[in-house]
Amino acid sequence: MKGKRILVVDDEEDFVRTVHERLEFEGMVPCDAMSGEAALECIAREKPDLVVLDIMMPGIDGLKLFRHLREDPETSSIPVVFVSVRWDYFNDPQISTDGRVKVLRKPFELDVLVNTIRDALS
Repeated sequence: MKGKRILVVDDEEDFVRTVHERLEFEGMVPCDAMSGEAALECIAREKPDLVVLDIMMPGIDGLKLFRHLREDPETSSIPVVFVSVRWDYFNDPQISTDGRVKVLRKPFELDVLVNTIRDALS
């Protein structure tokens, strides 16, 4: 997993910073976005190998960003790890039937996130 580009999208600065630091420690290359709009810019620039994506964000939320990823042929195969405190969002058929999607309910241990990312990239 060394050198894999991971986009972390969440509007909680502490969460993004903590995940960023852990991914760097693991040898991955994180790109951070505090909004869906910033994530779109990062996706175009960095071409991430995986996206860690919160659902509840102002503006372009995680579900809209996910749909955008899946509609674009260049990004449709990027694995996504959803992270959210709201479990009810994961009933969305597009999420639950996409084999490239993993789901973690906040709060979780960073080891669990790292293992989920490794699993999604293998």
